[in-house]
Amino acid sequence: MLACAVGVGLVAGAAAMWEPEGRPVDVPPQAEVVVLGSSIAMADLDGDVLADALGLAPDAVASLGARAAQPAHWLATLRHQVHGAGVHPTHVVVVSPLDALLRERLRSDVDVERLLAQLSRPDPELWGIAVGDGGWDRFVARQATSARVAARGWLGGWLPTLLGWTDALAQARASASERDSVSKLSTS
Repeated sequence: MLACAVGVGLVAGAAAMWEPEGRPVDVPPQAEVVVLGSSIAMADLDGDVLADALGLAPDAVASLGARAAQPAHWLATLRHQVHGAGVHPTHVVVVSPLDALLRERLRSDVDVERLLAQLSRPDPELWGIAVGDGGWDRFVARQATSARVAARGWLGGWLPTLLGWTDALAQARASASERDSVSKLSTS
């Protein structure tokens, strides 16, 4: 029975692994121009001014700049979130300093995690370029971790209910919370 529950949890975890964890990108379906870049794009390019200069409605320009974003993030946003939403702009504007455009690989684990959060499906080509030779190994390890976390979360919610421990666990949490509150007050 437990093996069956773990198997179902792993399947549920595998299905949940490709849920984008990053901020959702709101792309108007009528967007004809998409602006990508880092915080420079957010600060230096006003979507309404660009739309007016091009003779377009304000909602025809989607400004999707994101703080500390890098080229791999911009491509992932375009491929997975803009096109994934069924929006196919006629123009893509990238606002970036030249040195950022020349960076091929992501430098930190935070940037790699951010890229993974933007992917709505596997993208080995983008991943390999952005992360490098060890990218596939890091990707598989990250997905395995996601599956374990999802399975533990699922089992943690399901197993106490099955065993009838839900009320006892709620009482234990409340009691621990009260002890913590009293402890904090007495040390203050």
